[in-house]
Amino acid sequence: MRFAEPNFLWALFTLPLFLLLFVYAYRRRKKLASKFASISMLPKIATSLSPWRRATKTGLLLLGIAFLIVALARPQWGRQMEHIERKGLDILLLQDVSLSMLAEDVKPNRLVRSRHEISAFLDTLSGDRVGLVAFSGEAQTLVPLTLDYGTVQLILRDLEPGWLLPGTDLAAAIDKGMQMFRRSKVPSKYAVMVLMSDGEEQDAKAVEKAKEAAEAGIRIYTVGIGSKEGVPIPEPTKNGDVSYQVLYRDDFKGDDLVAAADKLGFPLVIKDPVGGSSIGMGIAKNMDEAGEIVNRLFKNSARLLCEKFIRGGEASCGYMEGLEKPLPPTEMRMTTREYFDYEAKYNGECREVTPAEFPQELTERIQQLSKKAHLAIGGAGYSRTDVRIDADGKLWALETNTLPGMTPTSILPAEAAAIGISYSELIDRIIETSLKIKR
Repeated sequence: MRFAEPNFLWALFTLPLFLLLFVYAYRRRKKLASKFASISMLPKIATSLSPWRRATKTGLLLLGIAFLIVALARPQWGRQMEHIERKGLDILLLQDVSLSMLAEDVKPNRLVRSRHEISAFLDTLSGDRVGLVAFSGEAQTLVPLTLDYGTVQLILRDLEPGWLLPGTDLAAAIDKGMQMFRRSKVPSKYAVMVLMSDGEEQDAKAVEKAKEAAEAGIRIYTVGIGSKEGVPIPEPTKNGDVSYQVLYRDDFKGDDLVAAADKLGFPLVIKDPVGGSSIGMGIAKNMDEAGEIVNRLFKNSARLLCEKFIRGGEASCGYMEGLEKPLPPTEMRMTTREYFDYEAKYNGECREVTPAEFPQELTERIQQLSKKAHLAIGGAGYSRTDVRIDADGKLWALETNTLPGMTPTSILPAEAAAIGISYSELIDRIIETSLKIKR
């Protein structure tokens, strides 16, 4: 016999203390009773008291405490060897992390959807070992075969393009999987590969490797991610990061927001892409604030745009077709807020300076960006583009408003007035341009 928790047995040494406590209590009661009557008279007065019954009760109580202590020590005995036949599989997940996996024909993008599908698949497993290999132009083992699904989920969540050679080498992924199975000495009848990719193999190497795996008894299941039609791939920034992330309400998971925050950092701009720069947006400084903003905006928006916050100044510049010279930009000078929004505009927390007191070179770049944005979206007649100016003087187009404010004190009318176009003349120009477009 052995004890699973032998340390509890030390408590048996407390039994003498309990015995002394009971003896002390008995003598004290006897002493108190002697004040009421003599010792020789007590048995005649209290006929229900029996020293033997009291002693028996005390002994049983001490015995019960002893048994309780032994039970806490968990006595165990007996051992039996049982042969268990293995029934689980060894499943190797081959995940494509090429740049094309960021395409958004599958929402929110191919890579995120692929991660969600694998995560859901892992939730159904029990007793199967799982490994993870990432590949693009080369393949890399990330998680060896394991029963720890939590680790696989954790590594899977952080998978992003850009850290392996560019391209899509399916043959390298299959070969890496075969090497892992050989090193682990996995019987072929238990070996399974699941290949998740949007790639199209342009040579015969992948087919040859797949045949080689089949001859070895390894089964390969392929899962295509994406549509047959080609779609644009989000352009990465200079450091390899993607400059934005789109969240979709219908299939939103908390991991999507975590991935966006990890990719873009804080402060994080979250807004309705068709809701304007002032309404339907928020800037989160931490994960809690990001969650609150997303929950609030998803009540009225089916998708949200997450962008990296650009520190610096802000300007707005209108563009009108048919003018001899471009409209001058307006500078937004913040007083208490970091960025221009509804509160800043209408609560006096921003001063609009028209024309902006920028250097001529910066003014011309803002005007060119405004024109370029107008033409890029197929604007008709006029528009106004909001711009951020970072510490290096680089311009970032925030949005192009095709129906900007048109009161006498609005930004575009103020810019027109700065080059001698009155409010009434501006309205006439807009009407004339609109009629020409209609014809």
